[in-house]
Amino acid sequence: MSKVLVVTFDGMDKDLIRDYNCENLLGMEEFGTIDNSTGISTIITNELWASFITGKTWKGHGIISKNRPESDFLFEIEKLNRYKFFRKFMGIRRSIYDNIPFLNSSIRAYDKRDLKSDTLFEKVPSSKAIDVRSYNLIYNVDMMSGLKKGVSAATKELERFTEYKKKELFQAMGEEYSFIMTHFHKPDHIHHWYWEVGKNEKVEKTYHEMDELAGEIMDKAEQNEFEKVIFISDHGLPDMQKGAHNENAFYACNHELFGDEKPHITDFHDRILELISQGGDEIEGVDF
Repeated sequence: MSKVLVVTFDGMDKDLIRDYNCENLLGMEEFGTIDNSTGISTIITNELWASFITGKTWKGHGIISKNRPESDFLFEIEKLNRYKFFRKFMGIRRSIYDNIPFLNSSIRAYDKRDLKSDTLFEKVPSSKAIDVRSYNLIYNVDMMSGLKKGVSAATKELERFTEYKKKELFQAMGEEYSFIMTHFHKPDHIHHWYWEVGKNEKVEKTYHEMDELAGEIMDKAEQNEFEKVIFISDHGLPDMQKGAHNENAFYACNHELFGDEKPHITDFHDRILELISQGGDEIEGVDF
C-alpha cells in the first residue's frame, strides 16, 4: 500500500492563502478549490468532514448541524436544521425542550456512532484518525467555551491544543499506518475571534503559522515515506451577512489528484482509496 496523509486546516480560505503568499501550500504540485455544496442551506464543518470520510452527503451519512440532541426523538426534529428558516428558532426550541419533563434535552458532539456509512478508517485497515470532526468523540473539545475567560485566554488554550495535536500527528507518522487524517481547527477559531472584529493581522500571522506547519509536515512525511500528502479546508472565511461561512475552501497535494477539474468534497473518498491501493495491495471490499 502507498501511504497517504490528510491534514485538514479548518476554515482556511483559498483567497487569503494567495493574499498572504503561503509558499508551502501554494508550492504543492496541485493547488485548487473544492465544491462544498451538499444540499444543506449553510456550510457546516461536521457535516462536510463526514462527507469527506464517507464519500456521501448528509442523506447518506446522517450528520446534520454542529451538534445533536442526545435524545433520538429530538434529533429527528432537529434534522430540519438543514433549512435556514428552521435554524432561526433554535434558541426557542432549546428552551421548550428544557422545560419538557422526563425529556433528555442535553446536546453532544457528533461522533462515529452517528455515522450511517462506513468511513475511510473502516476501509483502510492500518489507519488513524486524529481529531477528525464527526468521528473522534474524545478529541471534540469545545474551544468556544474558553471565550468565557476572554479571547486572550481562549487563544492560549487553542495554541496549547494545536501543539498537542501536532505532537500526536508526528508520533503517529512514525508508526505503521498507511493512512492518517488529522484536523487543525485553529484557522476557523481565529477567523471568528479576530477577523470578525477587524483584527486581520492576527489572521495573517495564523496563516503563516499554518503554512510553516505544512512545511514541517512535508519534511516529516518524507522522512516517514508518506508518498501522498493532502492539505484541505472545508470552507473559507465567516460570511457575517449569512451567519455561516463562505465557499472558499482549498486543497493542495504533492501529487496530481484531479487536474483541472473542481472536485466535490465527496470525491476525495474514492480518490484516497485509489492512492492507497497504488502500492499494489487491494483494500478489502473496495473495487476500482
